[in-house]
Amino acid sequence: MLRTAELKEIDMRIHPNPSHSDYVSYIKRDILFPQILPRDLIIVNVEIDVAVETITTTTEPIMTSNCEQQLVEDYQRLFRDDLLTDFTIRVGGREIRAHRAILAARSPVFQAMLMHELTNETKSGVLEISDLDYDVVYELVYYIYCGRCQKDIGDIATDLLIAADKYRLVELKNHCEKFLVENLANENVCQLLIIGDLYNAERLQERAVQAPTTGSATTDPLAIPPPSL
Repeated sequence: MLRTAELKEIDMRIHPNPSHSDYVSYIKRDILFPQILPRDLIIVNVEIDVAVETITTTTEPIMTSNCEQQLVEDYQRLFRDDLLTDFTIRVGGREIRAHRAILAARSPVFQAMLMHELTNETKSGVLEISDLDYDVVYELVYYIYCGRCQKDIGDIATDLLIAADKYRLVELKNHCEKFLVENLANENVCQLLIIGDLYNAERLQERAVQAPTTGSATTDPLAIPPPSL
């Protein structure tokens, strides 16, 4: 409906457009023009009634699979409960029970060690580790089973990187290197520079070189305590 400035109302017709999904409106020219003065204003009041077809659909709930998390939990239990273990790792008088197949599948070093029939470890089923602390080795083996660290590695990050390099666990080494890069400080930059160089941690070495130091930093490599080997 059109309403002129003189409050005259003019009917309009609105019909569906058969060739489109919209509506068309029209009003006859000979009706509109005689009732609108030049420079007049037109106020358009629109009332729209639209019939919408309602479609109801039902869907089955989406079942999301959490296989990865379940796999981690299963391997955690396998490691924690010593289920069917067939190998022992001894560190500082303490033992960690493990499975040869899992160790060999995850670490090329363990694979070479355990697939060779003549090695002492294969014959005895025992690996003696004297160059790493128990906590470091435990975290290493936990990572072998679960693909993640079970706790904050802050206190053992450097030694864990060394262990990961020794047993060629690339992802764990990268994880430790990332942690050390993010925690570079004036107090540890020189030691971490040496660690980066010794164990081919290029990103750590690069960031340590770029890190600013003050006079309080230790710059004498001989004065830096060596990593726990």
